[in-house]
Order: sequence, then C-alpha cells, then structure tokens
Amino acid sequence: MSWNNYGFDATAVTIKLLVENGPSRTIASNVINSGSYSWLAGRLSSGSYITDGAYHLQVCAGTVCDASNNYFWVTTMTIPDTIALTTPNGGELWFVDSSQAIFWNANSASANVAIAFQAEGEDDLHHIATTSNDGRFDWSVGLAADGTRVTRSGRYNIWICLDDYYSNTADGQRCGVNGQPFIMQIPSLPVTVVAPNGGEVWPRGTAQVVRWTGADLNSFIRLDLFNQDLPSNDPAAVVNLFTMLNNDGDYSWTIPTTLTPGNYKMYIACHAYCYYNTPGFSDLSDASFVIE
Repeated sequence: MSWNNYGFDATAVTIKLLVENGPSRTIASNVINSGSYSWLAGRLSSGSYITDGAYHLQVCAGTVCDASNNYFWVTTMTIPDTIALTTPNGGELWFVDSSQAIFWNANSASANVAIAFQAEGEDDLHHIATTSNDGRFDWSVGLAADGTRVTRSGRYNIWICLDDYYSNTADGQRCGVNGQPFIMQIPSLPVTVVAPNGGEVWPRGTAQVVRWTGADLNSFIRLDLFNQDLPSNDPAAVVNLFTMLNNDGDYSWTIPTTLTPGNYKMYIACHAYCYYNTPGFSDLSDASFVIE
C-alpha cells in the first residue's frame, strides 16, 4: 500500500481499515512515514485476521487522515491440495522383497494417503497401503495389501493419492505418480551350465540341447561360444549365439554347418532383469566340447 506524504511533518503514521457501519481496525501503528507499507493482507496489528469483505484504507498522520476513495475486497485464498511423489521417480531398480522407502511431498491437511503400484501399460492399480500422510512409507517391494506379490519383473509406476482417492487418478492435484517407470525385479537364481559341460562331441547340422540351472521365467540369458583353439584376445574367439533368450533352462540349438570345427566352451550369462548382487549370474563349461 502507498500514500502521498508531501506536506506532512509527522514521522510516523497509523494505518487502519474502515468498515461500513462498523469500527475501524488497526493494521499498524507508528509506521515510518515513508509513503509505503508492505502488508500481509488481512493481518491486523493484534495478530488476528479480518473477515472477508469490502474495506477502505485509512492513513493518519496525527489528526490528519485520508481514506481511499473506493473500497477494496479482502478474501481468503484457498490453496488447493497437492501431492507429489519424489521417490521412486524413474529408473530405479528395486528387487522384490527388499525394503525401499517411498517418499512424497503433500500440501494438504489430509491425514492419510493411499499408495498403489501399476504395471506399465496396464490400467489396474494394486493397493499397497493406506498410511499416515507423513511423507514416507517403507515398502516390502512388490507386496500388495492383500498379501499377494508381483509375479513378473518389469517396469512399474507408483501412485500416491490423498485420502484413498483412486477414483480419479487423472487428477494431478489429488494424486501423484513417478515421472518415469522404475524396475521391480524378481531375484534370479545363479546360472550353471549343465550341457555341454565338457567332453561332448556335437556334429554340425545337428540339433543339440543346451541346458543350464537357474531357470527364471522373469529374466533373459545370453549364449556365447568361446573357441578354445584361438587366443582369448582374438575377436573371433567369441561367437554370440543369442543375446536375449528366455531363461527357461534349456534351448534346442541347431549347430550351423558354417561354424568352424574345433574345441569350444559354452558361456551362459543372465542378460536382462537379473539379480546381479548374487554370485554366479554367469557360467562357463567346465571343460571343452567338440564341434565337428
């Protein structure tokens, strides 16, 4: 607010609100007569707040007063409820059954929030919990409120909503979701080559079954042949058979007739959605086998 202080000898002014058919209300006393004052709208000198309504502003320097020619309105501003998920926010790798903290920021008086997970590309929400709106929830990853767990690894979203508000998940004020999907990973078992594991003779052009332990339908493996007749630093020593193969424990492989005969070892490694913290996510034949 501002006023013209020309011609006033007073060094301080009193600022009031005038109410039609009501007493004046003091905003501030002993204000330096600088011609302006920054007011926290609605707040009185007593610390209380005025009610919504129409008011005139009056500035007094001693007994000399002047009021605004027209009234202005003071009204309560309603700040909408908002909530924003901060963790996970995309790209995280969370292993099923591990403990991870979900974090959010909320501008709301709502006492509770509801949390759910959703597989990327699907509509269904799986309720995790309704919990206090305190900004954090420690989650046993993949566990839903009904006791079920995720059954496949993949990309997921977390929804967090004020007051169990799943009926309108498109409402950006009442619900928050991570910016990009995160990965929920079911831990894979260690991989061990079973066949060929040394001593086999496999003719070119025949179908042979490659077998391994640690099958996990939630992950993928890669198969490579290591030519034992070439130096290990020779690029030709490694022949990639498959980069993304379902990790189901066996694969029927027809040996190409163009493959160079010789001594080989089979290399199997978990390629995608693997539990890399577990020793043994790759394995090599114990001894050479022959391709003739």
